[in-house]
Amino acid sequence: WPGIGLRGAVIDGVLYGDTTTVGVNEPTSQNHPLSFELYQNYPNPFNPVTVITFSLSSGGNISLIVYDLLGNEVIRLIDNIYYQSGKYEKSWNSNDTDGELLSSGIYFYRLSFNNHSITKSMILIK
Repeated sequence: WPGIGLRGAVIDGVLYGDTTTVGVNEPTSQNHPLSFELYQNYPNPFNPVTVITFSLSSGGNISLIVYDLLGNEVIRLIDNIYYQSGKYEKSWNSNDTDGELLSSGIYFYRLSFNNHSITKSMILIK
């Protein structure tokens, strides 16, 4: 993901650098305004459950995917499912696709809607 810089990390349970959470939004065009919003997860840092909130101004298919620090897909919380306009919450229990608990660290969550996406970061601390 271009434009994402590492300011801090959690390695083997030790905090390094600035671990305050910073949202990362992809640029938008005036001709193609985004019709959705992705909010910062809460709580953040979290252990073991967090809630991701998003809103849609129109209906459409969305995907909500969690990635690890290396950009590997961890789990698809929502996989190309139609949602009507409105505000939604999706909780995540820090499990991967296989149901295994993840280790402490920085993770990214990306909401995709109508060929646009927004990505934000979150921190899992055990």
